[in-house]
Amino acid sequence: MRPKISVVIPVYNAERYVTRCLDSVQNQSLEELEVLCVDDRSTDGTLDILHSRAAKDPRLKIITLPVNSGPAGARNKGIDCASGEYVYFMDSDDWIDSDYLSSMLSEIILTGQDVIVNPEYIEEYESFELMNKSRDLGYTIPEAGYVSPFAVQSLIPPMVYLRMYRRSYLIENNIRFPDFRSGEDIFFTGLAEVLQKRSYIFHGPKYHYLQRERSLRRQDMSGFLFLANYKALRDEVISRGIPIDEMKLFQVGLGLKVDSEEKFIFLHEYCKEILDQVMSHLSIYNLFDVYWVKALAMSADYEDFMSNHGATPALKIVRQSFSHNNNARKQ
Repeated sequence: MRPKISVVIPVYNAERYVTRCLDSVQNQSLEELEVLCVDDRSTDGTLDILHSRAAKDPRLKIITLPVNSGPAGARNKGIDCASGEYVYFMDSDDWIDSDYLSSMLSEIILTGQDVIVNPEYIEEYESFELMNKSRDLGYTIPEAGYVSPFAVQSLIPPMVYLRMYRRSYLIENNIRFPDFRSGEDIFFTGLAEVLQKRSYIFHGPKYHYLQRERSLRRQDMSGFLFLANYKALRDEVISRGIPIDEMKLFQVGLGLKVDSEEKFIFLHEYCKEILDQVMSHLSIYNLFDVYWVKALAMSADYEDFMSNHGATPALKIVRQSFSHNNNARKQ
C-alpha cells in the first residue's frame, strides 16, 4: 500500500536525539506513512540506532549519502526517494505530538492545497541557560483560513517543518532546497508558498523544536546566509515572472556578522536594490530588518559600515527596539 505521507529526516551525528524523534514519528496515530532517514555520513552511533529500528519497522527506510551534503542535499534526496503523496520534513533532534501528522493530512486533503501551514511549535531547551538565548523574531501569526501566499511568506517563520507539501507539486514546479549550509528553508518555503494562488493556515498540534547550544551558536553565524537565501529567492521568483511587490525580501532575526569586505559588497549591492521596496512596505518588516537594510544600503564602503554599524551599536538599537515592542504588547 502506498503511504500517504513520506516523512523526510536528515540525520547527522544525532545519536543523542534521534530515538526521541523516531519515537514521536513511529507512534503517530496515522500509520500510513514511510520514514526516510537520510544519513549525511554520520560518524557516531547514529546508523546503528537507525538500522536497529528499521529491522523492527518496515516503514523506516535508511538512505546513506555518498558525501556529506548538509540538510539541503539530504532533504532533496528525500524528495527524490519519497513514495508518499505528501512530504513532511523534520529535524532529527525534534519531535511532534502524536496526532500531528493525521491533523496535517486531514487539513491538506480537506482544502485540496498543495502546501498547508501549521505555525504551532514550541521551542524546547536542554538547559535553563539556553532559554535566555531565545529571541523575538517579530512574527505575527494570522488566524486560521485562506490568506495571500505573500502574507504567509512574510508573517510565518520560514521553517520547513511548519508545512506539509504535495510531492507532485514540488516535482512539477522544480522546487528544491538550494545549496546553502544554512537558511535554506527561506528559499524553499518562500518559493513553494508564492507559486500558489492562495495559502491555507490552520492551528493544530505542536512541533517541538529543540534549541541546542550548538544550533544556537550556528544560528549566530547564519545571518549572512539567511540574506543570501532571500536574494536567491527573489531572483528565482523574478525569473519565473511572479510580481514581487508584496514579497518579503529581508529578515534578520538572528545574528548578522558582516565580517569581511566580500560579504559587505554582496549585501551592500543587494540592499541598495531592495531599499525602496522595503521602505514602501514597512508593515512586512520589523525594526531590526529596517535598521540593517538601511545601514547596509547607505554605507559608503566597508570601513564606513564597520565604524558606524559594528555589533555593539547594532545590538543596542535592536534591544531598545524589542524592549519598546514588548512593552507596547503588555499595555
